[in-house]
Amino acid sequence: MKDKTVWLSLDQMANLFGRDKSVISRYIKNALKEELDNEVVIAKFVTTTIDGAINDKTQTHIVDYYNLNMIMIVGYRV
Repeated sequence: MKDKTVWLSLDQMANLFGRDKSVISRYIKNALKEELDNEVVIAKFVTTTIDGAINDKTQTHIVDYYNLNMIMIVGYRV
């Protein structure tokens, strides 16, 4: 939860709807083109993960998160 809405990443939406990430990605792309032209539905959040190659080292990644409007549109299309 942030800014009074729910945010999910592409991975989380794929898990939620039981579909491959490529399918969810295609739905997101189409929704941005067809329905959500001027709406802010994407936020970039920084996440930290453990580096698999080096012990005790972490990496930061910028991940796109999609708000509830996008989640509902993708859910409807799924």
